[in-house]
Amino acid sequence: MSLESPGKHTRLTTEQEYFHRLDVELIDQMRKRAALEEERRRLSEVTQVKDEAILDALAEVGFDHGNAILLHLVPLLQVAWVDGSVSSAERDRIVREARSRGIDEGGAADQKLSTWLDQRPSEEIFRTAIRALRSVLAASPPTPNEANASSLLQSCADVAAASGGLLGLTTPVSAVERRLLKDLARELELDHPDGTVRTYKPRAPKQLPTLEPRGGS
Repeated sequence: MSLESPGKHTRLTTEQEYFHRLDVELIDQMRKRAALEEERRRLSEVTQVKDEAILDALAEVGFDHGNAILLHLVPLLQVAWVDGSVSSAERDRIVREARSRGIDEGGAADQKLSTWLDQRPSEEIFRTAIRALRSVLAASPPTPNEANASSLLQSCADVAAASGGLLGLTTPVSAVERRLLKDLARELELDHPDGTVRTYKPRAPKQLPTLEPRGGS
């Protein structure tokens, strides 16, 4: 006959349940931490950003490894939205750039891009993207760094001229667009020894990436 009281058995059962819950919570926290670390690793791999604080900032504004390929398109979006709306010509120009960067139609990144073309991204997204791009460019050797920055800024100039070029304006880039282009050049090209800020002229249409027609021939 057992001499243990029912109360002692109840206490043991309660303690076992308590420690079991702690174990489950600890395992869940470890899994979440591992998933977060894996996502940060993949985000860093896509963006080439190594700074943990910048990776955290990118994640906070909605970037993940699935849409991080859009990072280099954010300055183009900023130029397109500077006058308050995105024209069809600007939209087409950005989509061409997206396709040339391997962003497939209908994918997660393309869906996010469509959202940003319809709804202006927040200032925090613009600031964070520029911060991340500057970090990537600063970590590159001088020659590739300058080439990458120049290519990005040239694409921004192409977007700025898209609507004006179609309208046949002699100065297709507006004053507000020119100011933004100068600001982006200053931020992305880092510090030139002579303190100058380079300007970019829109490319002729034949020099732009082509947009493949939808559907079959």
